[in-house]
Amino acid sequence: MRDTPGKQQSTLGIAVLYLVTSAFTLAKVIRDRQEAGQIVSRVDQARLEKLLAEHDPFEKI
Repeated sequence: MRDTPGKQQSTLGIAVLYLVTSAFTLAKVIRDRQEAGQIVSRVDQARLEKLLAEHDPFEKI
């Protein structure tokens, strides 16, 4: 069974389509992980700022 030029082109087309969709999926996963890390960092920063704002160093114990 020999590959015809049409079969070769369709196989190449499917391979290119798979490559493009894989690249987009990887980029979206990386973006989502980065955004999740930024959200956690923002929450931690807000908590720290709140603690520092509420702290009174001259308060008697």
